[in-house]
Amino acid sequence: MPTQKGSVLRRPTKPEIAVFVSGVVSMGLEILAGRIVAPEFGSSIYTWGTVIAVSLAALSLGYHVGGKRAAERASVGRLSWLLLATAAYAGALAFAHEPMLAATADVPLPTRFESLPAVTLLFGVPTYLLGFVSPYAAELTRTSGVGAASGHVYAVGTIGSIAGAFGTTFLLVPALSVERIALAFVGVLVLGALGLARPTPSWKLRGAQSLRDADRNPSTRASGIVPNWAVPSRIVPRRPTGAELAVFVSGLVAMGLEIVAGRVVGTQFGSSIYTWGSIIGVSMAALSLGYHVGGKRAAERATDARLARLLLGATAYVAVLIFAREPLLGATTAFPLPARFASIPAVALLFGPPTYLLGAVNPYGAELSKVDGTGAASGHVYALSTVGSIAGAFAATYVLIPTLSVEAIGLLFGVALLATVVAILAAESAPAPERRPTVRSVLVALLLVSSFAAPSLGYSIHGDVVHQTQTPYQELEVVDRGDTRTLYLDGKRHSAMDLDDPDRHVFEYTRYFHMPYLYADDPDDIDRVLFVGGGGFTGPKRFAEEYDATVDVAEIDPEVIDAADRYFRLEQYRESGEVNVYNEGGRQFLQETDRTYDLIVMDAFKQDKVPFQLTTVEFMQLASDRLSEDGMLYANMISARSGPASQFYRSEYRTMGEVYPEVYSFPTDDANVVQNVEVVATKSDERVTEAELRERNRRRDIGVDLSDEIGSYQRSVPTDDVPILRDDRAPVDSLLEPMAGQRYVVAETDESDGATAAGAITRTPTASTASIASPAPAASAAAAG
Repeated sequence: MPTQKGSVLRRPTKPEIAVFVSGVVSMGLEILAGRIVAPEFGSSIYTWGTVIAVSLAALSLGYHVGGKRAAERASVGRLSWLLLATAAYAGALAFAHEPMLAATADVPLPTRFESLPAVTLLFGVPTYLLGFVSPYAAELTRTSGVGAASGHVYAVGTIGSIAGAFGTTFLLVPALSVERIALAFVGVLVLGALGLARPTPSWKLRGAQSLRDADRNPSTRASGIVPNWAVPSRIVPRRPTGAELAVFVSGLVAMGLEIVAGRVVGTQFGSSIYTWGSIIGVSMAALSLGYHVGGKRAAERATDARLARLLLGATAYVAVLIFAREPLLGATTAFPLPARFASIPAVALLFGPPTYLLGAVNPYGAELSKVDGTGAASGHVYALSTVGSIAGAFAATYVLIPTLSVEAIGLLFGVALLATVVAILAAESAPAPERRPTVRSVLVALLLVSSFAAPSLGYSIHGDVVHQTQTPYQELEVVDRGDTRTLYLDGKRHSAMDLDDPDRHVFEYTRYFHMPYLYADDPDDIDRVLFVGGGGFTGPKRFAEEYDATVDVAEIDPEVIDAADRYFRLEQYRESGEVNVYNEGGRQFLQETDRTYDLIVMDAFKQDKVPFQLTTVEFMQLASDRLSEDGMLYANMISARSGPASQFYRSEYRTMGEVYPEVYSFPTDDANVVQNVEVVATKSDERVTEAELRERNRRRDIGVDLSDEIGSYQRSVPTDDVPILRDDRAPVDSLLEPMAGQRYVVAETDESDGATAAGAITRTPTASTASIASPAPAASAAAAG
């Protein structure tokens, strides 16, 4: 194969334009997919894993088919048509995504896979078409050498993906509806196609002519040289080569690390769209740099031994992550960055280096490939890599994270990389290059095993850890300290129980859960209650003890339910039938149930992680449809009472007012700090005054004296400067952002004295850890105090 180095022109060529645009839109569609399918299927790790896996599968198929066709069919004209065809599909998404989504909602699949048909229908087709672009562009590129050409083209495409990830995450989603975002992608694709359509001497560039055209060229026939694009591709051997195995495993580990990154950095920075956008953007940037540098070096330096060294380098860094991820994570919290960008240094430090090394594997693999033809070789190699990424995405999402610790997952990835190194070296004949990497392999293997066997460096929660596990949604710990048992999710306190008095409200804000019994005309009319979110099940258990009502709970995380059964006395309430637990997301449960409730308690909001699909007008209407004629909706939020840090609460207050005639607000702290804010929305249009609440509290025996809580009633809530939240545009993450760095205050109660315990528990996060709120309800698991 040719090894002449190519040079990148200052003015981008038409293939580079096409590749960049395809990268922007393919990654933008992936981010948009999570937003579109969430109202129907939620935004759990299963949904995101499906979105990522389907996108990768579609790209892989596009790479593979496009690579096979590139030698004979690649032309600027066809690149233009690919962009226009994708634009047409994106336009259909803008106007018909809701009926397309509804058409796939009833496919009988297990819960964790139920979003697969919708994601495939909506986003698989356009992503498949965009997958053709890179091998076509590689065939048309002016850079000589398969490794250099493929590395350059996929680097440009990945730069486009970075722009698509960051642009969609940080600019488009907070500012535009999903329809307008889709139309923006249409505009980008059309502009890209028009850019390709500028007049040129020929629609086809070097390498795009057919073999018959080459035969008609006298100079080509006279020289006896047949361009590599005109040589029929060889049949790929059934047994994969060492280079192909390396490409597959590098894709698997790179994507696995990207999924695991969400779990690792989420404990410090939350798992908002900003965190995930940072993870995806940094991963794309590291891959792009690896493609670019690896592509430059591949033509002259690609050997099996050097390929093995890249994998060994990645393995060594994974060993470092296993042993010291928490100190490394803590070291990045001092960077003075805006909250939405605060996780970028941590992601870059922890996951950038190994992803860069794994990115360099692909152009080396293309140079060492047994497939002839630049487009065919690059398409084949990047298809293999993407198949590996699919395996990594599915394995990490559905198998590894729900069952293993982060350390054990890192060990598995390291073992996979080491096994690949051994396979490559075993097939290498030259003795000298083989010996040196083998010594390195032994050293790296010892480092990997030692890092897993040694105690991890990190910070421990003070107390006796009685239970610890990884769930599909978060890290879960149950910790005893003194007489208090606390549920920690992702390292933050979420629920607590007094071991000596299990029915006591440990946290002050949970007392407000009883406020709806003062708004009801008759407390005995509240016969059926639904809690959206379980956590430690403090609220549901107390309701079952105090009231003659059936209590249902929709809790999305099965491990949270199991922990509550074993450690928070939930099992006895379930066995007696006093509390019924449904392992479903709140919106999905309400969509499927035909039950009517007198009270729905929303405890699924957290300072840094709010499922937007539970905040919108459409959800409020769904909840209203499941309420009785005089039913009520109660929401526990984390917010300030006024100022910029109150934006989310005031926006939600305004959104509730679009559906419910009367909405009431109760901040739980007098100071304007980040705190729990309780909101009651009623279907009754009769306003209940503070004086009436006090009179009802005096007359009614509801199990809790709410005199102090009534005094926190906020009479006026300004909402002119905040948006109404809707499914097609709910900028929840940007509304939560002003809370970054704010002090979150929560008080513990001493119900035996009828007053708040001396010394409120407070936690003052830094700017980079502003999303940490101590006993806040979980986002995905929807913990109840």
